[in-house]
Amino acid sequence: MTQNMSKTTTKWYKQKRIHVLEWPSQSPHLNPVAMLWQ
Repeated sequence: MTQNMSKTTTKWYKQKRIHVLEWPSQSPHLNPVAMLWQ
């Protein structure tokens, strides 16, 4: 669970079987716009 995600939201995702990637919000490796400009 990320710091900004509430327990209610996390529980809802689990009930709906939605998988969420956990990564730092400022990760340049997962930023498609930054990759486009390189």
